[in-house]
Amino acid sequence: MTAAFSGALAQAAIGCNVVAGVHHDHLFVPVQQARQAMGVLHALQRSAAA
Repeated sequence: MTAAFSGALAQAAIGCNVVAGVHHDHLFVPVQQARQAMGVLHALQRSAAA
């Protein structure tokens, strides 16, 4: 899972830091790229659902 979203963000030239927790994970991206990162993650979600 981590490889999937970090790879998608890397292809869009967006760096991220991941903090994995017991019940959920957190992705930290540069604030100025937050909207772009959400677009990348939504596209990844759509492609996985297809």
